[in-house]
Amino acid sequence: MGFQLSSLAFSEPKLKAKVITVTSGGTWRSSNKRINLDWVTHLKYTSVKIIRSKAKYHVGDTLVLEVIARDGNKRRKMPFFRMNLTADTKGPIIVSDVNENTTVKRPLPFCHPRLQHSEYQGFWLRGTWHSLSCKVRQFSSREITKCLTNRTVHFRGDSTLRQWIQRLGELKIMHPGPGDPYFRPYTNNRRQIQVTFKFHTVPIQVSAWFKFKNLTDSGVSNDIMKMIGGENVVLVLSLCSHFTAEPTHVYTFRMYELRSAIEQLHKKYPKTTVIVKTCNTRNHRHYREVVQMSDWLADQLNQEMRNILGSLNVAILDVWDMTVSQWYPYNIHPHEHVVDNELNMLMSYICPMMVKNV
Repeated sequence: MGFQLSSLAFSEPKLKAKVITVTSGGTWRSSNKRINLDWVTHLKYTSVKIIRSKAKYHVGDTLVLEVIARDGNKRRKMPFFRMNLTADTKGPIIVSDVNENTTVKRPLPFCHPRLQHSEYQGFWLRGTWHSLSCKVRQFSSREITKCLTNRTVHFRGDSTLRQWIQRLGELKIMHPGPGDPYFRPYTNNRRQIQVTFKFHTVPIQVSAWFKFKNLTDSGVSNDIMKMIGGENVVLVLSLCSHFTAEPTHVYTFRMYELRSAIEQLHKKYPKTTVIVKTCNTRNHRHYREVVQMSDWLADQLNQEMRNILGSLNVAILDVWDMTVSQWYPYNIHPHEHVVDNELNMLMSYICPMMVKNV
């Protein structure tokens, strides 16, 4: 049986225009007249002036603006941007009126769990990452040592966390212990700093250097449930890059396992700090990496992780925007300059009270 298609002609339906005009009372009404632009705020006759301006501003500073709005007849009007600011902006925006002046301040909170996810995480300026989510400072080696004093930090996940530990060792904050260079502990006995690392087991996207002994007992979730937490214990997680080639439900199940383990840990030790690092961008040298390890796949995992773990008492340390906008070549293990800025964020979450005047 065959079908023969004949040419068809389609015509767009005629839409009835709804004309809006402005009345002298300042309200919008439907009518058959055109818009009277003389009643609308006119860009040419509206002025914006910064009161007591200074050469440099920092995130969290107070910016006082004098906005004098005028219409097409140069008559003064109340500015409407205050209403738009309240409606469109998310986060702790404070707006107060002083006669014709409007003071707008957006103070950044200290880094803590359950921070509201913002569309833009931050920006690079003169080689330093400036967070738009919470207050992050630049930590010196001495300040990192002070922050980690009397703390035990457990890193669980992939090699991007091991890179953090190795960088802390290069900065002479801790010293590597004996054993396998991939998994050996780092310590600073004088400052009572203990750092451990364990890989998240399968899946694994590299050569089989990992010794699979007992996957049932060696998983991250089981390790967390056996962990001794406390006020001076920090758990840092990163499960991402090795999961991009797997079906999404594999990662989803693993995240729910982690969620259950974290809930049990906090039930026994509610003051334990838990920080979850997001995926970062990577290099794509081969066709397999383009297909199975693309940044698009990694970003999907970021969203899934937030959906499952975001409501817990955990801090999500987002490094996605930082690595997307870096000026170094993309690499699954970023340049040490980028790593140093990632560590600044980590320390700002572990020791938020050390962050001042940011």
